[in-house]
Amino acid sequence: MTTNDAKEPKGAAAAGAPATAEKKEEKLNAYVEAVNKRIRTLTKRLARIQALEEKAAKEGEEALEEAQRESLSRKELVVSMLGELEALAKSFQQQDAEERKERKKAKKVHLRELNEAREGQAKNAVRLLSLLHQFNVSEEVRADFAVGRNGAVRLNVDKLNALYGLFKALAPEMPARSAAGAQPGLEAVSEKAAVHLQKYFDRKDEKVPAAAGMTYKGLNALVKSIADCAYFQARSDSEAQSDLDKNPYVVVDTAAGIPSEDYPVPVPEPAAAAEGGDKAKEGGEKAPWVARAGRAATAAPSWA
Repeated sequence: MTTNDAKEPKGAAAAGAPATAEKKEEKLNAYVEAVNKRIRTLTKRLARIQALEEKAAKEGEEALEEAQRESLSRKELVVSMLGELEALAKSFQQQDAEERKERKKAKKVHLRELNEAREGQAKNAVRLLSLLHQFNVSEEVRADFAVGRNGAVRLNVDKLNALYGLFKALAPEMPARSAAGAQPGLEAVSEKAAVHLQKYFDRKDEKVPAAAGMTYKGLNALVKSIADCAYFQARSDSEAQSDLDKNPYVVVDTAAGIPSEDYPVPVPEPAAAAEGGDKAKEGGEKAPWVARAGRAATAAPSWA
């Protein structure tokens, strides 16, 4: 599965399964209620007939009225009808039990597919951000794609800038505090990023902000071509660690938010970091691993 393909529940059949099952259950319940009502009526009639039989046995049939004697003559018919309806009711009960079992099974399948879809989309979101992160932190990666080296697809300046625009839309920085000290909440920033991410997965034919005029649909196809090329598959974990060993600096450009050779910030060893943190607590110098460049970049933010 690539960074673009999120598994979804199997169409309208899965989504409409609960509603269809409910309609079937309502229809069956209506039949069952009608049969049960008829059974109650016949049971009462049979009870009256049995009471007339007892009276006739004690007092003789001459004590019965004509209508009562006619009711007695219909006993076999009532018993037969009652037996058929009870058998039908039992059949409905069995059918209902089977359908309940099927509905329960279908619900489990539906929930599993929903969970798989959510899990798949979450994995794809992680893959997408991981891929864009590689471009963001590695000058070497950007250079390889700029010239189509090491199995990379070749990307021109506009495409690199479009990827950068997508990255900034999906992983925005928290805005600086205003003069009054107010700062937009993480929730609001995250919601905006989530909207961009959903539009990306939905392949919306809308332009992505600051993405060189490219649409979510176009960027989706572009990212797929990058994910499908041999570049990242060919880079093993040892090679990735080797790249980090070659560059012992975390490079930050305050204005652009991207690596820049102009503003290197050394990453200390753990012991040095702890020492720097202690100094910061004592009011001494700031730990170098949290330092940021002070001078703003003159060039527009870009990966090109």
